[in-house]
Amino acid sequence: MIFTDAKFNYSSIPAALRALPNWVCWGWTEKPLKMPINPLTGCGAKAGQPETWGTFEQAFRHVELGTCKGVGFEFADGGGLVGVDLDHCRDKDSGEINPQAAGVIRRFSSYTEISPSGTGIHIFCKGKLPGAGHKYPEAEIYDSGRFFTVTGHSLSAVPKPIADAQSAVTDFYNSLVAAHEKPVEKPTVQQSSGLSLEDNKLLEIAANAKNGALFRDLFGGNWQGHSGSQSEADIALCNILAFYCGRDAAQMDRLFRQSGLVRPKWDEKHGKQTYGAMTIQDAIQHCGKVYGEQATAADVFGRQETAKPVTPQLVPLSGVAAQSVDWLWKPYIPLGKITLIEADPGTGKTYLCLALASVVSNGGHFYMEADGTTREPGKVIYQTAEDGIADTIVPRLQSFIPPPNLENIITIDDREKGLDFMDSRIESALQAVRPKLFVIDPLQAYLGAKVDMHRANQVRPVMAHIAQLAEKYGCAFVMIMHMNKNALGEQAMYRGLGSIDIPAVARSMMFLGRNPQNKEERVLCHIKSSLAAPGQSLTFKISPDFGGVVFTGTTDLDYSAITSPQKGRNKPAPTLTDAMDALSGLLGEDGFATVQQVETLQKASGISQRTMYSAKSELALHSVSIGKPPHRTTYWTDPDLDIAKFKFDHTPPPEQETFKNAVIKDKPTEQSFILQS
Repeated sequence: MIFTDAKFNYSSIPAALRALPNWVCWGWTEKPLKMPINPLTGCGAKAGQPETWGTFEQAFRHVELGTCKGVGFEFADGGGLVGVDLDHCRDKDSGEINPQAAGVIRRFSSYTEISPSGTGIHIFCKGKLPGAGHKYPEAEIYDSGRFFTVTGHSLSAVPKPIADAQSAVTDFYNSLVAAHEKPVEKPTVQQSSGLSLEDNKLLEIAANAKNGALFRDLFGGNWQGHSGSQSEADIALCNILAFYCGRDAAQMDRLFRQSGLVRPKWDEKHGKQTYGAMTIQDAIQHCGKVYGEQATAADVFGRQETAKPVTPQLVPLSGVAAQSVDWLWKPYIPLGKITLIEADPGTGKTYLCLALASVVSNGGHFYMEADGTTREPGKVIYQTAEDGIADTIVPRLQSFIPPPNLENIITIDDREKGLDFMDSRIESALQAVRPKLFVIDPLQAYLGAKVDMHRANQVRPVMAHIAQLAEKYGCAFVMIMHMNKNALGEQAMYRGLGSIDIPAVARSMMFLGRNPQNKEERVLCHIKSSLAAPGQSLTFKISPDFGGVVFTGTTDLDYSAITSPQKGRNKPAPTLTDAMDALSGLLGEDGFATVQQVETLQKASGISQRTMYSAKSELALHSVSIGKPPHRTTYWTDPDLDIAKFKFDHTPPPEQETFKNAVIKDKPTEQSFILQS
């Protein structure tokens, strides 16, 4: 590998930093310059979502190929690293650093490098911030939720290691906070005679209280599952702080500023008071007893009554009136359901979804609809993690003929805090907007940081939640799904990344690809239709200068015809991710497959045996052997599968009416037990 050029010297990056899987690309072709990019997919990377990051080698490969300008490092929550960004402190020509910045650099005495502009400085060190990361005029400091561009151009001839600089981190952070902290108006309510607790002790007691999970979430900034808005979360946290702080406004303000909820709004003037002072005052006024006055956290968090047995309501189906299916675009997109569009990069999936949004927004017609079909203009929520709204989405929409009604197309602002499917903002937006169409591009970006898309037990509740919201609000959810390039071509529904539970919850599913007979033409194939007969395969062209998406007719081409390997086409070597996706698809909803099936998949997909076994390890799959030689069958099974209740698709010889000596391998201790046939 070549690690150097005019702007970068990656060989100087400390090896300990390069070894972390926190790397992204920036300056991607046709993407906003500073947008972080997932090096594995070419899609937008997200702060707080490690599944969208990669290794240094994976990110650097794109620098070598010329598909991006450089690499960046994502700071992970709890990762133990802090980044300090000093802008406009270095003379680009002379290399001279101003005295203030030089003092900061000396204080940290850790790995320091020059930013891509040549005028800024980035410091990397070990430590943890006392509060939330922040951007101040003189410096930015973060330990999570941001990425730094990395050049490797060390400030010193011999790069310094990444030092443990916790003391410097705390002192520098507190000095920044103090310099910009605004005084809080004194409350009219006097402080109680409750116990006076130091900040650290107070936080420890609140976090370990019976209902401390709520406090931990709110203090960490994770309010979506508890409150309808961040303002509601602000008052909820202040209510708790009022209880433990004994109504001490100064301590409440100090601690709130350390929380993940703090934002510029806290210091905004609302009349004669700031928003923060008003919120604290409200909490104090409504605070009854405080900690140390024979009260418990239940006085703040609320007491939970003992749950009473619930008698189920049994409804005979004879009393349920049958309902017809409502359609956004029959038979392709039903209302109140999830529709998936699978597509490889560069096939025009974004243009297609924008065309759908345009039709809904202006009350137009979908292709192949019956003559005389009319609809009222409807609302659309369009959420994308891959394209900029201002520089990509809006210009493309403006090129459509007839033009869309942009007033009817809305996006949820997720710039400050990332959005996922379990975020309460989604239902709040559905309530407020009542859209006919909700576009998600791509699905994988919104599953959530803690959801492994290959784990059925993690994916299933998330997708079920969205399916419930779709039905509740009568909204068509259309989700773009990235493809696994190396899965078996004939298994259309298994080519999507992740668990088979994702396509399983969709009522309609389409595949978008290029016409092998005309590369300028796209083909939209209907590969799953649970509510009506599948629609015909449609063809269209992308014409930005002549109406955006122009449908050209129908075709007999199906999924297999579009995806069949073409002569002379070199297929890329399957990656570990490809193998995991293919293996997840093979196990499917049942959660198991025979070793023979795995071997067939491996050979058909061109996956090496080593890569396949690495995928097995990453997915934590078990090996289960049933029966005695020569009639033994070995399975690969999902770790969440209840083996004791597992009904294998296996017919034993007559002498083995019950499966004895079933052995689970890949466990800390091998165990033998009996499985009933």
